[in-house]
Amino acid sequence: MTLDLRRDKKNFSVEEVDEISKACRDYLQLEEWIADLESKLKVKKEGLRQQNELIVQLMEERGVTSINMSGGEAVDIKPFYTGTITKEKQEEAFKWLRDNGYDDIIKNQVVVKFGRAEDEKAQKMYNSFLEKGFDIDRNIKVEPMTLKGFIREMVEGGKELPMETFNVFVGHKINIKKGKK
Repeated sequence: MTLDLRRDKKNFSVEEVDEISKACRDYLQLEEWIADLESKLKVKKEGLRQQNELIVQLMEERGVTSINMSGGEAVDIKPFYTGTITKEKQEEAFKWLRDNGYDDIIKNQVVVKFGRAEDEKAQKMYNSFLEKGFDIDRNIKVEPMTLKGFIREMVEGGKELPMETFNVFVGHKINIKKGKK
């Protein structure tokens, strides 16, 4: 490793350069180890996901929703629900929620941005909104966990829900309670 070090026309000793070089090599080694561990973790998580799918498939094929294993573990499968509201479908999703009486899950925020040297203008507007009883910021969204619960409630309740609009995915996952040792 070649280092180009300059310090106000003072020369570095060989020991100083070697110490910095070693610290840099150690840093790079740690970066490499972390990247390797993250890669291995990703592979293991994918294996776990696939194993979940296999267990769900095997249990469903046999018409079983739960089992107790000889080691004391209890295994059951539970449905899980997920969905997202994409930018492209946002207007359609919010319209559906409002039209069907579910607008209470929509968070509505207003944000006003000002440029440089507009502090006075911003403060006046802020004060004006405060005087009228508004808490200012604007962002319209449905929180992910709220959407997930809403989807679960709608599906389990057998209620109509435009699945494509909300990018709904319904799957199953296993829950294993470990036995006493």
